[in-house]
Amino acid sequence: MAVVTPRAVARPGHAIRFGLIYVGLAIGTVLFLGPMIWGALSSLKTEDQLYTTFLPSPFTTAAYSDSFNAIPNLGRVFLNSVFDYGIVTVGALVFSSMAGYALARLQFLGRGFLFNLVLFTMTIPSMLTLVPLYILIADYFNWGDTYQAIIAPALVSPVGIFLFRQFFSTLPMELFEAGRLDGLSDLSMLFRIAWPLSRGAIVTVAVLVFMNGWDDFLWPLVVEHDQNYQTATQAVGLFVRGGASNGYLTWQLAMATVLALPVLAIFVFGQRYFVEGIATTGLK
Repeated sequence: MAVVTPRAVARPGHAIRFGLIYVGLAIGTVLFLGPMIWGALSSLKTEDQLYTTFLPSPFTTAAYSDSFNAIPNLGRVFLNSVFDYGIVTVGALVFSSMAGYALARLQFLGRGFLFNLVLFTMTIPSMLTLVPLYILIADYFNWGDTYQAIIAPALVSPVGIFLFRQFFSTLPMELFEAGRLDGLSDLSMLFRIAWPLSRGAIVTVAVLVFMNGWDDFLWPLVVEHDQNYQTATQAVGLFVRGGASNGYLTWQLAMATVLALPVLAIFVFGQRYFVEGIATTGLK
């Protein structure tokens, strides 16, 4: 006679539970990726095929060539975005890691208050600071229509400070004590001890900062009126809303696909470290 154990009885329930979880994940994936896949495929259709077929038949890149011709400075605005947000990302890594290291490893009066203040700034909507920031950048510093207008306000990231602080707090204190015995300064310990051990946190902050900057439309629209300093998101937004797309949805989808490719590529190549950084910095 077969003996039925509690573990054997529980197995069908576990199988059903995991099956439901995977079904839910599959549905969520379809809902999340479905519009992006449809948009990318539709950018390869003609305008009359847009709502009649899911797959392009035949595939055509006319929407890309036509929309590229409609934005004569497309290459320039993409280079502007790479330049602006490349510097912003590097600056955010350096300055945010310095602040995160100080909050995690240095003992000084008001450390807890400063950390809470950083967390508080993360809750402030950007719309509340838009006008004061514009007055400071455009009127006081006279940086309107310059690269500094995009770069300067974003060189320190509150999210980066939080993530670095959380990760540096998990590193063994013995490493820094040994560095202190070797005569290293705090700055040397940051870049020679903490940074080499923080690959996941560094990639996470870099991806978040670059994505946030690349997707920003409102701030460049406010401070950059000269086409020579426009960003890619700003140029594409004006292309869609300003009438240069002639109302063709395939043109708009083509430009949206091109605009998403750099961020998608960065996320795909840094995905492993990004997930590791999220898992090890307390952002859950």
